[in-house]
Amino acid sequence: NKQAKKMKRRNVLVDETGDLEEASYEFEELNENLGVFYRFYYWVRRRFTAWIETVVFLAIACFVAHKADFINITFSDTPTKFYLFLGLLCFLGSSLIGLFVSLWLKFSVGVEVDEWEKYAPRSVPSATILGVLSFIFFTMGYWPAYKTMTPFLLAIVYWGIMNILVLLP
Repeated sequence: NKQAKKMKRRNVLVDETGDLEEASYEFEELNENLGVFYRFYYWVRRRFTAWIETVVFLAIACFVAHKADFINITFSDTPTKFYLFLGLLCFLGSSLIGLFVSLWLKFSVGVEVDEWEKYAPRSVPSATILGVLSFIFFTMGYWPAYKTMTPFLLAIVYWGIMNILVLLP
């Protein structure tokens, strides 16, 4: 009985004989009856925590960008403008591919996440390559200003920017 009580605490039903297979059917019936509530509860909990994490990561990225004075340094003569421009182009390309896949394919075409590979097989690898290239170009562009801190600062800012994707439907 002690083991059965422990199993019940873990959301596993065990009948009097201790047979887990027969008890799993009872658990499925219980899950069907309460399933709508639990699914809604976990969906709200998952979305709420995702929003909280996004806001925290975005706040950290904005704080780092503000303290590192990215805007003033970007428009000064210190960084290499050619590499910043290439980084911006690659980041824009990666973002456009991401918007195409996550918004256009989902809402216009009606493609689910599992089927992206069928409709746009080269979109995810090309967005990844463009994202990595933009990080490398931004690092090369900001290197004269921040030296060895450049990859760390850019990683934090990228981390915050990429978390904005959670806010998409």
